[in-house]
Amino acid sequence: MSSILNYFLTKEEQLISLEIQKNFLSGKDEMKPVSAQDIHLINANLLLTDETNVAFQVHKQLTNSLITSYINTNFPNQINELKSIFQFDKIATIDEFSQNISLKFL
Repeated sequence: MSSILNYFLTKEEQLISLEIQKNFLSGKDEMKPVSAQDIHLINANLLLTDETNVAFQVHKQLTNSLITSYINTNFPNQINELKSIFQFDKIATIDEFSQNISLKFL
C-alpha cells in the first residue's frame, strides 16, 4: 500500500512540475536561469488558497481521475452520469496504473 501512495505522490509532483512549466515558463529560453520574478510568481501561485493554485488544480484532477477510473471499472453503465458530475479530462497514465493495480489485487 505504501508503494501505491508513493507512486501517486511522485506522479502528483511530476504533474505539478509540468503544469508550472506550462503555465509560467513556456516560451522562456531553457538555457537561461529562471528569473527571480518568475520564481516569485510561481511561489505566489503555490501559496494561493483558491482554485487558481496550480497544485490544487493538479490534485483535483488526479483525485477526480482516480474516482472516475474506479467507478467506470465497477459501474461501466454509469459513465454518462459520471461525466455530468466530474467535468474534466482524465489523466491517461492513471487509467493504465489503475488497470494494473486492479489486476494485481484480483
